[in-house]
Amino acid sequence: MKSGLKSKKQLKLYSSKKSIIFVYIMLMLYFYNLLLSTKLVEGNIFDLLLHLTEFHPLFYSILPAFLIILISLFTLGNVQNYLLIRFHTKRQWYYANLLRVVKSAAYFCLMLVAIMVLEAIFVLDFNNQWSNYSIHYYKHHTELLSNNTPVFLTTMSVVLLWLFLCFFGMLFYISYLFTGRVLLACTVVLLVNILNIGVFLSKITPISSYLFYDHINVFQYTTSSVSDIREYPYTILLYWIVLISLLYLIGFCCINNKDMYIGERK
Repeated sequence: MKSGLKSKKQLKLYSSKKSIIFVYIMLMLYFYNLLLSTKLVEGNIFDLLLHLTEFHPLFYSILPAFLIILISLFTLGNVQNYLLIRFHTKRQWYYANLLRVVKSAAYFCLMLVAIMVLEAIFVLDFNNQWSNYSIHYYKHHTELLSNNTPVFLTTMSVVLLWLFLCFFGMLFYISYLFTGRVLLACTVVLLVNILNIGVFLSKITPISSYLFYDHINVFQYTTSSVSDIREYPYTILLYWIVLISLLYLIGFCCINNKDMYIGERK
């Protein structure tokens, strides 16, 4: 009886809502620090939002925060109980969970943008013009800046961030599907993330040009490109669509060989 009450207290302590709220509070503090640095260099709201696809915020803060949210969604609550009752085939169940991942990535991106905008609304300029900081910082991308507005490039950066999170969310779910263990699924995601960090920091250009950072930050993508890019490179979107499609097909082809289950496998 005592052990049952103890487990209920632990479940309340580590509830999904509390963990998600904790993640957003930490992100608010981190983004406030980015806001101060952006204000210091007299940047505008678009300079702040472009931090979302820069190396350190992306790999060291945003992706780990999203991973915590995914853990909460798949290990706490009764959503899987509901899905198992509602759907009669494994593929319907698979689609439903993938849809949850895609929606979670979308909500997460919108929340990041909302936090940044609310923190900067009385601090930074919102005019749809490149700041002096941007013109100086992206001096090797003058053609790209002159042919694209800040609103457009920022919007497309958020879209790339969403695709990036969709990929890692699907990687987490498919790893969880095959291993049945959250820890192993987290390990897979973290190893892939560490691989990208290591290759980028090691300046292994022949390899890094095919990995993630060069395909989520549009300025990094144009830097690694041989030709001078003036218009927005829509091929960068194709990279993520292909990766997401491959993950989807892997899960789709193998789902019939896996059991529908709830919780951790022993």
